[in-house]
Amino acid sequence: MRRVSRWWIARMALLVVVLVVVGAAWFGGARDTSYNSLRGDIAAGRTDRVEVTGGLPAGAKGTAMVTYRWRAGGYWHVADATEASGPDATSGMSTTSDTSTVLYGDVASQLRAIAPHRDLQVVRTGSEIKGYSQIAGWRVPDWTVPVSILIWLGVLVVLVNGPEPRVATRWAWFWLLICPLSPLALVAFLIVSRSLRPTDESTGPLGKRLTGGWAFLLAFVVLGGVTLRL
Repeated sequence: MRRVSRWWIARMALLVVVLVVVGAAWFGGARDTSYNSLRGDIAAGRTDRVEVTGGLPAGAKGTAMVTYRWRAGGYWHVADATEASGPDATSGMSTTSDTSTVLYGDVASQLRAIAPHRDLQVVRTGSEIKGYSQIAGWRVPDWTVPVSILIWLGVLVVLVNGPEPRVATRWAWFWLLICPLSPLALVAFLIVSRSLRPTDESTGPLGKRLTGGWAFLLAFVVLGGVTLRL
């Protein structure tokens, strides 16, 4: 009976941790979006409950940051705005720009008014916004960032010291792992760089593989495309 490769164990352990982090980001995180997106989801009937954190206490004057959180399309969304009291409070007017949204009046009533069946639940969950980290337009639990760094370092150790990878050379995988699509490349490396069979560490011909030069150009094009879109 052949001994299970320690590198296979390392790759599978890293893959399990990746799935845990992705699950935490999906179920415990939220996509960072806008107040207008919230209104659109409510009007389209894609959500019937909105959680509100922060904002002005009843009867208070001034401004305060408020965060709206709702579930639509199978995952959570979150949007920040500024709640304010002032001359426009009675009219319920709001001002929106590319960088901020200022809300006046009874925002909960305004949101219920655009709900298809007027049955929208607007629930206040507290006065403090919990800490979070932002990755690729998502707000995720703080602990996922250091864990993600450790995963990347673990993959780098496997890449450098483990068996010669399939599909692409070591340098090719390296360039893919540091490009903007590195999360996808990381998962791909753990799954396809070697056989999923625990005892398969054969050193036979690996066939034609993506080389470091082509991978560098691919990463450069992707990076350039992402930069131009920002």
